[in-house]
Amino acid sequence: MWHPLRLAEDYAMADILTGGRVIFGVGRGYHTREVETFGSPLIDQSADREMFEEGVEVLFKAFEGKSFSHKGKYYTIPPEVPYRGYTLKEITLVPAPERLPVECWQPIQSGSERAFDFMAKYGISGVIGGGSAEGGAVERHMLGSRRPTPGAASSSNSASGWRSATSSTSRPPASRRSARPPRITKRT
Repeated sequence: MWHPLRLAEDYAMADILTGGRVIFGVGRGYHTREVETFGSPLIDQSADREMFEEGVEVLFKAFEGKSFSHKGKYYTIPPEVPYRGYTLKEITLVPAPERLPVECWQPIQSGSERAFDFMAKYGISGVIGGGSAEGGAVERHMLGSRRPTPGAASSSNSASGWRSATSSTSRPPASRRSARPPRITKRT
């Protein structure tokens, strides 16, 4: 688990070194043996969520490119320690990312209303992947939008009996989709 300010600095440097060809992502983690080892309270889900959300708040404050301060339950930035006769009141992320606003992605596991509200607050894009828990985002948001194909097998375990409500016949033409174009660079 990186400190959010350190993570913001590392991302900014990667953004500069790659000429903006890096995409930022956040996630709470899910393996207790890994997350607890680094000091995040994964076993206490409520505390883990609070710490994650506060860390993301710090990240986005840092990415704004302005001087800022933060005093929360888990992070105080800058730390309240005297240095050379004064106490620092605000800091600025140096270096700053080249590409603003920072594009951010987050895996969607539970698909809870709180998670979606959080992502909307910071403009975080979501991706639903495999591996989510039973009853999680895949079942609630992807499989829930599927309809039985008439005349197909009715077994709930049979993928052939289902088709997506957003199949290729209902997708807008490629010219109207908002997919991000791939970045191609020419090597000399």
